[in-house]
Amino acid sequence: MKRQSAANSSGSIHNRRSHHSTELIGDSDRYVKAGSAVILRCVVRGALEPPSYIIWYHGTQQIFTESRRGWKTQLDRGAPDLDGDIHSTIGSLIIESTRKKDSGNYSCSPSNSPPITVSLHVINDSISMFKQRNLQLLLRHRTFVMLLVLVIYAQLSCHVNYRL
Repeated sequence: MKRQSAANSSGSIHNRRSHHSTELIGDSDRYVKAGSAVILRCVVRGALEPPSYIIWYHGTQQIFTESRRGWKTQLDRGAPDLDGDIHSTIGSLIIESTRKKDSGNYSCSPSNSPPITVSLHVINDSISMFKQRNLQLLLRHRTFVMLLVLVIYAQLSCHVNYRL
């Protein structure tokens, strides 16, 4: 998104872009293997001023990285986004080594934009992670899967009826 402004008939400048938002970078459901590192990121776009802070929450509890070993937060103001807009701010929560108890909802809550939530699922083994990821894909594309099942069923039914 590029900032657009235009002069009105009195010569003053108005910003056409008054909408600001908070967005996730990556999926809203994240699956990671226990012990692996994870970086949760959100981006604030379209705000006239960058947020003065971004607070991260695990569930309803504010995260204080000073008391969690291997956790840190990062705030990158003026980060260019895909549209070339340099007025974006990226907030990151970095967890160096995840544990099962780290599973849950994480909210990115900027000072001047609506919060957004990501669900983190920490899986104990890679087989469980594979099953969870496949289940997630099936649920996202259930309409396609149901249509595929119906087409296969119809094909089999026609084939059986043809032989009779």
